[in-house]
Amino acid sequence: MGLNFSSEATEIPALLRCDGQYQLHDDTNVPSSLNFGWLRFEGNGGVILKAGDAHVNQTRGEWSVVAIDTVQIALPVDASVANGIPHTTFVKEGDEEDTVIVIAGANSEEAGVLFRFVPEEEPPG
Repeated sequence: MGLNFSSEATEIPALLRCDGQYQLHDDTNVPSSLNFGWLRFEGNGGVILKAGDAHVNQTRGEWSVVAIDTVQIALPVDASVANGIPHTTFVKEGDEEDTVIVIAGANSEEAGVLFRFVPEEEPPG
């Protein structure tokens, strides 16, 4: 997995923070196509999706920049089918600080879902 950039975007969006994860803010009105509540971007172009922070099972994919405020997540087809997560998901910067809007599916007409950034805890000492 490597860094992927579209020809239009040359900067890395601020939402690609690798020092924590994004978690679903409110689980009401979540479309059935959004089958995860936790995501973490990795600096190598990878992304990890899980149902929640405490869950062990995870799905790995890749991110690519499509605009200065938008990232596309692509999952391998077998992982997408096995976990019920759309092959393509978009993540856009939210209106509030430390938030993103997740839109499941490449052609999704459903409204996006708010996720909040949760920084990693620093080890004591």
